[in-house]
Amino acid sequence: MGKRNNVSSILLGVGTFEMILCFIVGFVVGQPEANMHEGYRYIYALPWWIGGFITGMLFLGLAEVIRLLDLIYNQLGNHHNQFKTNESNGGASIHEEETIDNITFYDGDTAKNGYIVLCSQMISFYEAKKRDELHLEIPLNRVHNCTFNGRFIEICFTKDAYETSRIRFEVWIDPKDGGQELYELLMSYIGKS
Repeated sequence: MGKRNNVSSILLGVGTFEMILCFIVGFVVGQPEANMHEGYRYIYALPWWIGGFITGMLFLGLAEVIRLLDLIYNQLGNHHNQFKTNESNGGASIHEEETIDNITFYDGDTAKNGYIVLCSQMISFYEAKKRDELHLEIPLNRVHNCTFNGRFIEICFTKDAYETSRIRFEVWIDPKDGGQELYELLMSYIGKS
């Protein structure tokens, strides 16, 4: 289940303590007095038990909501050109998601300007002229080969079980330097898949 958020842990403890305490108080309050010859007084114990159960469950429910929100936040991570440091691997940075702007990619012989978004499982090509329309997504586990010839980067990947396809692209700014850096970045993502 993973480590709980601190606030969630505190609310879980308060809710559990509240239910146990109200059960004990209800049990003590419901005891007959020593000089009385009557049975157990449920009329005095039930409000403590019911109230303790309801408020304890509210605390437990709130703790679960906070735990789930924290889980969602951690799964989404901090996006857009941010890195997370993983202390278990000696402080090396792990890419969460990275955007590379100023890319020209080629669909057949047609050049399209846009950008690429890299994440741990996917390379996504977006076309800038069509208001950031997604043009192509390539799961990293379907990439066979990635080459760089000094100007173009070419990715060879499997579209489906029977068809292999290629996409090639270049960086607008400085194709030589930017292309090499982008190629190395792509290879770091492909190597992790």
